[in-house]
Amino acid sequence: MINDRGFTLIEVLITMAIFSIGILAVALLQVNSINRNTTARMHTEATVVAVDWLERLRSLPYNHPDLIEDQPHQAQAGTYIVQWQVSEDNNLPLKTITVSVDSDNPNARSVSVSSRKPQAP
Repeated sequence: MINDRGFTLIEVLITMAIFSIGILAVALLQVNSINRNTTARMHTEATVVAVDWLERLRSLPYNHPDLIEDQPHQAQAGTYIVQWQVSEDNNLPLKTITVSVDSDNPNARSVSVSSRKPQAP
């Protein structure tokens, strides 16, 4: 009688191949998750920088040099490049401030926020 209670070498190799494919799929999923988390973190940081700069600019006096119309403005905030543009309404004493934040990182997306600043009475 032949003892057939064990596994053959072919069965073990097939099991190892299936297991390896499963582990590879989990590893790729983990890498994808890390990349998406990094992108989300950078988008959140850029949004925080944009809103912070917008609030700084809104707190300046109406005729401050950083709020001159049609003149491009730029600053560095850590690894982010902050640019803002100011436009003035011809009919109202109101300036629109648009702040854009970019990064050199290829995973980062550009963020843009805007607000209006009225002239104080």
